[in-house]
Amino acid sequence: MQNILVEENGCYYIDCSKAIWSTDEINSIYKEAKLHLNDVDFVIETDNILILVEYKNANIEQAAKPNVFNPSDNKRVEKIWRKYYDFKI
Repeated sequence: MQNILVEENGCYYIDCSKAIWSTDEINSIYKEAKLHLNDVDFVIETDNILILVEYKNANIEQAAKPNVFNPSDNKRVEKIWRKYYDFKI
């Protein structure tokens, strides 16, 4: 099974073909369910663990929103930890 997850700028990907299950659709699922939870970009399941991936890279030439991400911004730091706290299994 080929399962390639691509980040929002289309420059990088994660090959999840060996994962039991993976998705990059959490945001769409939350929106459809009208949930106002923070989400991670990718969820990858292996035999032993569930990996939650939050991808941030506004420093590439093709970045969709280069001015949005400032890793030192206090509000940004507070929001990132909520992506993992809000996630319910």
